[in-house]
Amino acid sequence: MNQFAITVLVLLTGAVVGALMEKSSVYLIKQRVNILKHPQFSGSVSKTIFWAIMNAFVWLVFVKLNGLEAKTLEYMMLFSICIILSVVDISIKKIPNELVLMTIFVGGAFVITR
Repeated sequence: MNQFAITVLVLLTGAVVGALMEKSSVYLIKQRVNILKHPQFSGSVSKTIFWAIMNAFVWLVFVKLNGLEAKTLEYMMLFSICIILSVVDISIKKIPNELVLMTIFVGGAFVITR
């Protein structure tokens, strides 16, 4: 696969995951509060686009720095999980157990497979 195709694939995948990250953070916030104030990190098309662009470019930086390897995938997954965790924590001051367990699972899976 040539360099251009890898770049486009990483950007598109990162953008889709970024948009899904916003949706999952809203879901996790709604699960933990009874009265949902207007979320500061979501709720508009421009914020969804920001999530997508931010994640896509960070993923691209990881791929450019480390190449397309298993450890790069680990970095990309952990970065995305940590961003969701941060947004939920900033918004409602509660850290979801699901994200902590997912972080442990992803990190552990990559430690075992090395």
